[in-house]
Amino acid sequence: MILPIAFSLMMIRIIWNNYERLFKGAVNEDPEVKELRKMTVQKSLP
Repeated sequence: MILPIAFSLMMIRIIWNNYERLFKGAVNEDPEVKELRKMTVQKSLP
């Protein structure tokens, strides 16, 4: 019974992300990529 519930929640999340990206212009970014960018900016500053 957990598999259909998990699949349904996953589909809701995918649809919600697509809605935000297409209609609201939101950019979903991986937290690791965001942290790496912040570290490279700090490293390049004197």
